[in-house]
Amino acid sequence: MTAARGTRSNLATLSLIIAAAAGLLTAVVTITVASPLRSDDQQRRQLTTNNEDEPPIEEQSLIAMQFTANPYAGRDKIEMIKSGEAKLASLRLTPDSLSEGNGRVYGTFCVFDDQLNKKDPAVYPTVDHMVQTSDHCNENRYTLPLDEVVEAVTSHDSGSIRSERLKKLPLSGMLFHQGFSGAGLIANALTTFDNTV
Repeated sequence: MTAARGTRSNLATLSLIIAAAAGLLTAVVTITVASPLRSDDQQRRQLTTNNEDEPPIEEQSLIAMQFTANPYAGRDKIEMIKSGEAKLASLRLTPDSLSEGNGRVYGTFCVFDDQLNKKDPAVYPTVDHMVQTSDHCNENRYTLPLDEVVEAVTSHDSGSIRSERLKKLPLSGMLFHQGFSGAGLIANALTTFDNTV
């Protein structure tokens, strides 16, 4: 009698397992059969929308989402440099930049506050430190051939109306940088004075 009860119990358990497995199989088959019937647009909308009441999320490039829009996108880069709005942040040389003929030196320009060094030279000891504070410099730098920029600025400054208003600073000395010589320390000390550039 005990053996018969155990067998019936095992058979009931086995039939429940088979029924559950059949139900899962039916559910899986239903899902897979229903999926191909949707169009690609419907599947995309379903993936980008968590709730039917919410509008679909706009699809945008992940790379584009990492950058802010350039606030100077429609502006002429050379005009920004001539007006002093965009400033020289760095120079870029190629292996043949200083050779005669086709070598070029490139200037990298962007909008940043170049007076930060005067306000606090210990926090902003170099141009690189000042450039890092600017969103424009971090994401929207302009790299232009330096000879073209120099030519445009020179012709702009030599105009008759402009040359009369051109501010000329008397040069009393220049400081050139040499690595590990303390030139950076001296340059930063001098920038705290109002009559230095």
